[in-house]
Amino acid sequence: MNLTTPRNPDDINVLRVRQLEATKRRVLAELRALGLSKATVQYRADVADPGEVQVKGSNGTATVLEHPIEAAFYDIATLVERFALDVVAHHHGGFESDGGGYGYVILHADKGLVRIEHTSIETNEVSKETEL
Repeated sequence: MNLTTPRNPDDINVLRVRQLEATKRRVLAELRALGLSKATVQYRADVADPGEVQVKGSNGTATVLEHPIEAAFYDIATLVERFALDVVAHHHGGFESDGGGYGYVILHADKGLVRIEHTSIETNEVSKETEL
C-alpha cells in the first residue's frame, strides 16, 4: 500500500469526484479555446445494444466536433464523449447494463457547468437532471 491507495470505499468516491472535476475543467477549457459555448452528447445504451453516442458543439450553429487537441492522441469529440460517459456512469452507475438508459450530457463552456438529463429504461424513470 502507498500513500495514494484509498483506505475505505468513501475515499474512492472522493478521488473519483476530484478526477471528474479536473476533467470537467479541461474539457470546458478546450471547448472555450475552440470558441464553442456549448457541446451536447446524446447517448443510449441497453443490454441488447452496446450503445450509441453523438457529440455536437455549438457557437450559435451546430457543429460536429472533429478538431484535434494539441499534444494529445485524440480529438475534442473523443475527450467530450469519454468525459460525458464517465459522468453518467458516476451519477447513474450501471445504466448501460441494468436495462439501459439514454439521455443527454450538456456542457455549457461559457457558464462552466455540465447538466445530465438521464432516463432509465428499466425503471421507466423520466429524466433525472443532475448539474455539476
